[in-house]
Amino acid sequence: MRSHHCALKIKQQAASSLSASGLVPTPPPIGVRLRRTALVALSMCATVGPAGTARAETNQHAPETTTPAHRLRWQWRRAGIVDYAATAALGVGALAIAFGTDQSEDPAWTGPALFDRGAHDALVGRSPTSRNRADTASNYLAVAPSVVTVGTSLLIPLLGDRSNTEVAWQLTVINLQSSALNQLLTLGGKRIIRRERPDVADCREDPNHSDKCFVTPTESMPSGHSSTAFVGAGLGCTQHLMLGLIGEPVLDASVCALLLATASTSGVLRVAADRHYLTDVVAGAMVGLTAGVAMPLSLHYRSRSGSSEEASTSHSSLRWTVTPLVGANRAGIGLYGWF
Repeated sequence: MRSHHCALKIKQQAASSLSASGLVPTPPPIGVRLRRTALVALSMCATVGPAGTARAETNQHAPETTTPAHRLRWQWRRAGIVDYAATAALGVGALAIAFGTDQSEDPAWTGPALFDRGAHDALVGRSPTSRNRADTASNYLAVAPSVVTVGTSLLIPLLGDRSNTEVAWQLTVINLQSSALNQLLTLGGKRIIRRERPDVADCREDPNHSDKCFVTPTESMPSGHSSTAFVGAGLGCTQHLMLGLIGEPVLDASVCALLLATASTSGVLRVAADRHYLTDVVAGAMVGLTAGVAMPLSLHYRSRSGSSEEASTSHSSLRWTVTPLVGANRAGIGLYGWF
């Protein structure tokens, strides 16, 4: 129908033009005229007709492809070959100390210091059963912050943020780097300081004082349980408060507070088990926070790679800091934050 309409219109326009000019040529045979008209009509309709309509319809119904944006955006320096090499070196160094050096049986430091005696008298369990239970509980609480931190740094980006592999990978590199540094500092400190554990003197008088009598007797400072607990808590706090893993500042700060409380409880239980002095616990906490907070903040979260406008809208609005609390009769960790 479209071709017939175009041919009829062309024929009418041609007849009108000839009549106006007064020239009436001898018409060609009917078959020749029909063939000419058909060729002209088909060529014009093919140019401005169905093909043009098809192109317009194709452009009109072209599907729009959009990639959903991730909620979590890594706005800081991305890990590179230097970070991978440093992590490997720290891990190798920690393994070299653990398996390449011997545990000394001759202590270089014995006895309490500062507030150790008062904390020992107030916290140490009065029976072997209570001390053993405190030791067992501290074992679980020491690793709990690290388990929670590693789990959230993987599950939240991957399952809760459309398979955000970039953020999950960056956090994994930081976790490994901080853990390797923590182990290196903890094991190196134990080998160098060689402080006698507080239960050694009691175990000499009573071999049933606890189940851990004379186990690593000169590795009291720093407390390995405390450094492990606080490196996990520090990493968790850094991730939740700097990156905003959950997306709600109050909830992210609550997770941080819970991790620090768990790590602190583990340290108190180490004293209750008579395996460490309180100064050992504080030293372990400082090592863990150095590896879990100071190192990530100074190396990874210091400089942003994105624009300032984009960065200002992506990170948590909560500002925070962790400080040690040491006094005449107390020691601990303080978390201060403001909106």
